Amino acid sequence: MPGLDFIVQKILDDAQKHASSILEEGQSQAAQIEEAARKEAEQQSIAIVEQANANAERVMGKARSSSEMEVRKRKLGKKNTLIEEILQMAQTQILELQTVEYFEVVTTLVQKFALPKPGVIRFSEMDLARLPQGYADTLCRLLPPPAALTIGAEAVPIQGGFVLQYGEIEVNCNFAALFEAEKEQLRDRVNAVLWQT
Repeated sequence: MPGLDFIVQKILDDAQKHASSILEEGQSQAAQIEEAARKEAEQQSIAIVEQANANAERVMGKARSSSEMEVRKRKLGKKNTLIEEILQMAQTQILELQTVEYFEVVTTLVQKFALPKPGVIRFSEMDLARLPQGYADTLCRLLPPPAALTIGAEAVPIQGGFVLQYGEIEVNCNFAALFEAEKEQLRDRVNAVLWQT
C-alpha cells in the first residue's frame, strides 16, 4: 500500500507544516507580547523614576526653603539681640556720663517734657547727690513762663533721669521708661545705621 503510505506521509507532512506554522505564529505572538510587556515595563520604570525625581525635588525644595527660613530667622534673632545690646549700652553710657554732660542731657529732656505750669522735678538719690549747684535756677531760666520747676527733696526709686510732678500728674522721664517708650523708633534707627536699610 504504497499509496496509503504516501497519503499518511502527506498528512503527516501537512500536519508537521501546520504545527510548525502554528508554533512560529505562537512564537511570533509570544515575542510581540514579550516586547510589548518589556516596553510597558520600561515606560512604567521611567514613570516611577520621574515620579521619584519629582518627589525628591519637591522634598529638596521644601528642605531648602525650610533651611533658608531658619537661616533668616537666626540672622534676625542675632540682629535683634545686637540691637538690644546697643540700646542697653547707650542707656548705660548716659548713666555713666560725667556730671556736666549728664545734666546737659537731663536739661534737654526737661525742656522737652516740662508742662507749662509750676511743678516739682524729682531725681534718684545718686543724682540728687551730684546735682549741680544752682540747677533749679538754670531750669527756671530755660523754661518759658508759666513753667517753673523746684527740685524735690525726696529721692525717687529710679536709675537715671527724673520724674516731673504736677500735683497728681506725674511725667516719668527716667531713662529706662524713655528708652522703652521710644524703643521701636530707636530700634529702627540703630537698624538703619548698622545695616544701611
